[in-house]
Amino acid sequence: MHIYIHIPFCKKACHYCDFHFSTNLKNKENLVKALVQEIELRQDFLPSKSIETVYFGGGSPSLLTESELSLIFDKLHTTFDLSKVKEVSLEANPDDMHLGNLKSWKNIGINRLSVGVQSFDEKTLAFMNRAHNAEQSQQALIDANTIFGDNISVDIIFGRNAAVFDAAEQDRLLETDFSNLEKYAFNHLSAYGLTIEPNTSFYKWQKTGMLNAIPEDYSANQYEKTISMAASLGFEHYEISNFAKNQNYALHNTAYWQNKPYLGLGPAAHSFKDNVRYNAIANNTKYIKSITENILPLNTEILSNDELFNEALLCGLRTKWGVNLEKLADIKALNLEFDHTLGSFIAKGLIIKEHNIIKISESGKILADSITSDLMY
Repeated sequence: MHIYIHIPFCKKACHYCDFHFSTNLKNKENLVKALVQEIELRQDFLPSKSIETVYFGGGSPSLLTESELSLIFDKLHTTFDLSKVKEVSLEANPDDMHLGNLKSWKNIGINRLSVGVQSFDEKTLAFMNRAHNAEQSQQALIDANTIFGDNISVDIIFGRNAAVFDAAEQDRLLETDFSNLEKYAFNHLSAYGLTIEPNTSFYKWQKTGMLNAIPEDYSANQYEKTISMAASLGFEHYEISNFAKNQNYALHNTAYWQNKPYLGLGPAAHSFKDNVRYNAIANNTKYIKSITENILPLNTEILSNDELFNEALLCGLRTKWGVNLEKLADIKALNLEFDHTLGSFIAKGLIIKEHNIIKISESGKILADSITSDLMY
């Protein structure tokens, strides 16, 4: 069983981010208390109380004080069985990763960090409105190695835009980022292509002509470079955006991709069980008020067979493990159109079929979204 905890606070609003968060920290203490109460209210949600992974995401969970994090952990320990937990991850920003915090996180029970480096280039970090600088990233990774060894995941962004965009310069910066990464010990890499999402500063700038759209061929080229450079550092490309050394796959995220039940806690958090998705209200004040009144502020969505089929296909094809056609057929019968489209992709070398398992080939990964879309019902 798996638990996700959403901490919806950040020091600054990154110009590309459309996640639910607030830069106003005045409600942080009350929200943590509400989270603890929500754990109590939803203690029977999962089929089992034996927990395999816990993931603190956000927002910036690294903004939690030691006492706030301890309060959540104490409630988790008294409510669930954490004796067999394999992975307890915390998303951390480099500017929060001083030795004092790192030691307290480890002592409380965090055993894995996900570090939002994004880039080692100062101008890029400023352009994205990140709260840290390159020097802080470098020191954070050194200190994290001291406390957590190599059980660290690093986030980077490729296909980036710039105030003055130059594809050759962006290629050089990406290569420099990987040269910097080579200096540190970490067993997992998450690499995301920059997308311009609505309700972000980048989106507004692009709509008003302050920022140019980036060419698709540039993004594709950067993705291929990222895959190649990650491989040169010894990372296995096991999911569209994720790479691991020595099979240190992200266990929590893998549970999502395999459609396993999970409990999401906090505002805007999602949960999933028995073909039903639960979405918490994306408003901190309303969340706190509702939970304080012992009312769960959740919307439910019962997934149809078509939706379950499409999710199984989408999630499975993202990974090295692929999709079992028999399991797909158990959800919904495979029709002639699906068989024809699948056969076409296999003939083109974009999908590999081994027994009853289909996987996207290396050459197909660049087209993964369109391939999956064409196969969906």
